[in-house]
Amino acid sequence: MVYDRQLPLAGAKRNAVLQLSEVHRYGVDSYGDADYVSIYGMVPAAWYSRGIRLLGRTAVECTRDGLGDAIGKDVAAIAAGASQSPPGVVVDLFAGSGNTLYWLLHHLPGTRGVGFELDLGVFELTRLNLFNLALAIEIENADYVSGLASVRMLEGQLLIAFIAPPLGQRPRQRVWARSSTHRASDCRNRRCLPECIPK
Repeated sequence: MVYDRQLPLAGAKRNAVLQLSEVHRYGVDSYGDADYVSIYGMVPAAWYSRGIRLLGRTAVECTRDGLGDAIGKDVAAIAAGASQSPPGVVVDLFAGSGNTLYWLLHHLPGTRGVGFELDLGVFELTRLNLFNLALAIEIENADYVSGLASVRMLEGQLLIAFIAPPLGQRPRQRVWARSSTHRASDCRNRRCLPECIPK
């Protein structure tokens, strides 16, 4: 059996918790790298030893560390141009593993992180993973529309929304950053989620 993208994404392993050997095999068979699914700043052997577990689909859909770090740096550079008093809120509309939020908060210290994950299996594992790592990331089992509507902010607080639906096909990540008193900036994904992005 070959562990290409389709087996953990749409095949028998989609909703199965992967063993470490399967995570390694997916990385080798698909990308020639046993450590391809590096998340939370750790290679698979390290995160697995700390009790972190992923479903097959999450191994494919997650933002890996290299990309998460780059996204975090880019967003921090954008956010630096906005006044941040009080500290901002970062939301991930499709949180999955929570690794994107991990890196966003790493580069935006003092910022509150909230993620929404509709899939109950992914949500439960992610909540447990974040607990095992003692990460201060709030994860809610909610769709992005109701989740985003529930986020409460203070006047002048910066809201940064990470928008990357779990398509499993290397989606184009987009970032939406705005202050509660200013229009959106750096928004390039209006066609995908028009109901949650202000005009």
